[in-house]
Amino acid sequence: MIALPPFHTLGFWLSSIFITMLHVLGIIIPEPLMFCVTLILSVGIPHGALDAVILSSSHSQTAHSIVEVMCMYLMIMAFCYIAWYFISPLALAFFLASSAYHFGGDWAHCATTRMLIGSGILSSMYVYHPVETLHWLLLISPALSLTNLYGLSCVLFALCVCVIAIKLYQGQHAYLECAMLIFISKVLTPIAFFTLYFCTLHSPRHYHSLIKRKYLTLSRVPLLAVFTLATYCIGFITYYLFFTAFRFHDAMISNLLVLLLILNIPHNLMGYLFKR
Repeated sequence: MIALPPFHTLGFWLSSIFITMLHVLGIIIPEPLMFCVTLILSVGIPHGALDAVILSSSHSQTAHSIVEVMCMYLMIMAFCYIAWYFISPLALAFFLASSAYHFGGDWAHCATTRMLIGSGILSSMYVYHPVETLHWLLLISPALSLTNLYGLSCVLFALCVCVIAIKLYQGQHAYLECAMLIFISKVLTPIAFFTLYFCTLHSPRHYHSLIKRKYLTLSRVPLLAVFTLATYCIGFITYYLFFTAFRFHDAMISNLLVLLLILNIPHNLMGYLFKR
């Protein structure tokens, strides 16, 4: 018997079912870029800013050590931006691999399974929508080599589908989320698909986990707001440093994607540090 999905995933399931119904009825689903940006800024970015909340809630941390760790956090981000600026193809490959491993952790603990699931879900956007996905990848990394890129994406996607099928056959119903994501990736454009996953499944799961562990409480919401605003400031700075030559919508999305990819590096390190 399949249990009802957890409450914090209801937004994902309701959205996915609604999108599926529109697809079955033959209704074309547009790509509301600014709506996606708004969702990522209001739901996705704060989930990364929760690192500061976790840090402040650790009883072993003094105010001085908290400042030291946050300075290191910013230094890692700065180093990642420098790497992206000077060796963008290599940096992008590393950022995407780190993101795949992080996202795969929504379902698996085994490192290999995490990588296969995460990379397969990310690759699905390129497999289903190569032109649109390449548009964003080349904006982020103009020197990106396209040799064998689509073939590699197809292999990762196929391996991911096999793992999902095996897990479902074994009765691990949590992987129904992965199966739905694979389908929704076909229906939605890449940015809309990423927004759906990031803002209705991944981030709410993170919020739920931290609330359950009492890391996120009402008294710590002001700190969350402060670090969220600090992240916005970093985004504004990088926008004017790197993306003013782009068209507005391209600049907004490209800046946001690079910011998220880079934030994921210290975010993952903090996850290991505090064993979330």
